[in-house]
Formats: sequence, structure tokens, C-alpha cells
Amino acid sequence: MSSFAGLGLSELPSGPGVYLMRDASGRIIYIGKANDIKKRVSSYFQKTDVGPKIQALVEVVRRVDYVLCASEREALLLEESWIKKYQPVFNAMWKDDKSYPYVVLTMQEDFPRLYLARKKHIPPGASAFGPYPDVSKVKGLIRTLFRRGAVPLRPCRWDFSLKKPLAQKIINSCLYFHTAQCPAPCAGNISKTDYRNIAQKAARLFSGQRSRLVSSLKARMTTAAKQLAFEEAQRIKGEVEALEHIGERVLLSEIQAEDLASLYEPKAAVKKLQEALGTGGRPRHIEGFDISTLFGTHSVGSMVCFMDGRPNKAHYRRFGIKSVAGIDDFSMMREVVSRRYRRLIESKERLPDLILIDGGLGQLSAARSALETVLPAPGKSTRPALAALAKQEETLYLDRSPGPPKEIRLAKSHEGLKLCMWIRDEAHRFAITYHKKLRKKKFLEAS
Repeated sequence: MSSFAGLGLSELPSGPGVYLMRDASGRIIYIGKANDIKKRVSSYFQKTDVGPKIQALVEVVRRVDYVLCASEREALLLEESWIKKYQPVFNAMWKDDKSYPYVVLTMQEDFPRLYLARKKHIPPGASAFGPYPDVSKVKGLIRTLFRRGAVPLRPCRWDFSLKKPLAQKIINSCLYFHTAQCPAPCAGNISKTDYRNIAQKAARLFSGQRSRLVSSLKARMTTAAKQLAFEEAQRIKGEVEALEHIGERVLLSEIQAEDLASLYEPKAAVKKLQEALGTGGRPRHIEGFDISTLFGTHSVGSMVCFMDGRPNKAHYRRFGIKSVAGIDDFSMMREVVSRRYRRLIESKERLPDLILIDGGLGQLSAARSALETVLPAPGKSTRPALAALAKQEETLYLDRSPGPPKEIRLAKSHEGLKLCMWIRDEAHRFAITYHKKLRKKKFLEAS
């Protein structure tokens, strides 16, 4: 955990997390979650047109602590458990046992249904996936899966089974039956076995087996963009984002009240990262890299700098890709890393202790080949440590040239991993910001 006391608003992280507001006595008076800690916490102190509740809250707040989380879903679960535990006076949500919805698949029925429901309304025997903070995305995804025939489970809530068939007059009045959008198990148009195969497909989809569908959608999105069907490409992009949203991992761990003061301490995180990597010196100076591209256009690279576990924004750098055409993340990473450290070597500036790449073994290999062209050979004291963070499983890969990389798996609560994830997410945010700026500039020039 970090404390807002003594920090400027500009130093707050931009990633997801939970924040705790305290009064002069240290009592927790409000707990909230945010997808962007910096933007959310800053809004309390920078806006003047706030309601009476916020005004009353800000007047008594004397300290704000925050906890960085791996995802928005982790943040909402942590927020829920803490609000229920500490009952802050300014919190209304969660006290009445409200919660974010789950996707429910009624596998206990002969002909399962797929719908959203709060936790307390999930029927016994049903499969539940979630919770999901962005309800609109998941609702849209369920509609799309039905409309496209990917998982055409019946949208109705009629109670029927093989032993208890549905009345014919109800079947005849069903619009989905007449338009053939539903496989109509109520009318005997599909066997129980075939229908449950569709339900099993939905279960696999929401339990994590989405790669084939995502790949197919991305291919269609690229094709639509090449054909200048930008609205179609944008719509498909929304479907991909929804699938990625339901794929966010949830981290569950019990956090005791006495642990609230030590969940994330920057210097401790740096020490923990050193121990995990097994490097000689402490990685006080870390530089993180990311690449951003859309359909192979306006490709950019970003570099963020962290000193002693905190962002050092004065040293952030961004790169327009010059030598790579089309979509080739590896070559782009090679170009950006090479340009950054060739410039440092030429200007005799201090090299970082650790270089962190967003990606897996391919991106790590590209960065290593770039460093080999501009930096001293491995073994020299000036050579920074090099690692990559693969987002799929949050696995660290430490370069050990000339040998194979070392795979390092850490608990999601590990402070060193939290620091790496913050750096990775900050590099991604910085790259996306620059990418949007270039696209806006291009649009204005063309208009």
C-alpha cells in the first residue's frame, strides 16, 4: 500500500486499484475502486462542482492510501471485501449486499440458459463466471454470441424439460422460434445432447478457452479495416475487448487489517524484485518498453522510467517507428530498444539497472538482439539486466545470454511482480496516449 500523504497528484499511478480515505484519527471513512487510481483520486480534489456528499467527504479526508491491483476485477473484489469488513461511514454500496453480476449458465436444466445475475440469485447447480465490472460489455457479448449463432442458447426463461414440455401456445407465440434465431428445444427441433453441446461450448468460452474465437475476430477486424469498413472494424473491436474483459484473471487472497500498511512499499518492492530475479545489484533504475499499433499504421514505441519503485516521468520517451512497415512487433521492439540505448551510449548517460519488456520470449529475444548491437558484451558491469513480462500468465522471463531465458513465476500478491505489472501497464498507457495523438493529428490534417 502507498500513502497519498506527501505525494503530489501527478505521482499517483494510472493503473487499477483500491483507495482508502482516512480522517485525522486514521479511521477509514471511504473505500473505492478505480480503473485509473490517478484520475479517480485526483477528481476528488480538483473538481469544484461536486455534490454535497463529496464536499463533506473531502473536508474530513486527511490521508488517502491506495493498493495497486492486477486488474479492475481484482480491485472490485478487494473493494467489496474491505467495505463489508470496515463499514466506512461514507460508503452506501455493498452494505445492502449488492454485487457485480456473474454470467450464469443453468447446466442443472435439461436445456440450459445463459444470462446475467447477482451472486445471491444464482440457482443451485448452475455454473457461474465472473464477476464482471463492465456490465454493458458482457451483455453485448452475450447478445452477439446469440445473434451470430456462436452459442445460440434459448433467450427465454420458461421452465420446461423433457418431462415437463412447454405448452404449444407459448411456443407458437415466440418470436425467436418463428425467426429461427433459437434452436427451439421447446419444440423438439434439437436433441438434448446436441443442445447441451452448445451449452458446453459456452462454458468453455467463459472459463477461458477463447483464443480461437479471438483470433477469428481479429482477422475479420483486419479485413474490415483494409476494406475501409471502419464501423464494422470498430464493432468487432468491441467484441474482442469484451472477450478480453471476461478473460481478466481474478486474484483472491485474505488481507488482514494489520497488513493494510504494508501491501505495497516501493523500496520493499524493488528489494523483492531483486531477490526474485537473482541479479547482483538492486534494480533501483528500471526502464520499461511497449509497442502500440493499429492495423499496422501509426506504430509507436514507448519507454517509461521508474526510480526506486516510482515513476520518473521526466525521463519518459516515445518513439515513432521508422524502419518497420506493417505489423511486426518483434522488429519494432528491436528498433526502439536499439535507438534508446545507442543514444545513451553516445551521450555517455547512465544505463538502467533493469530493462523490462512488455511481451514474451519473442519480444525478449528481439530486445536482446538490439542490446547486443549497441551495449557491451554480457558479463561487463555496465550491462543492464533484461527481462520480459508476459501478460497471459504474468510470467517473468529473465535473459541469461548466451543461455536460455529463466522463467520466473511469482504469486500475484508478490510486491516485485506488482512493480513489474505497474511498469508494464504504465508503458502501455504511455504508448496508447501517443498513438491516439498521432491518429488525431492525421485526422485533422486530412479534414
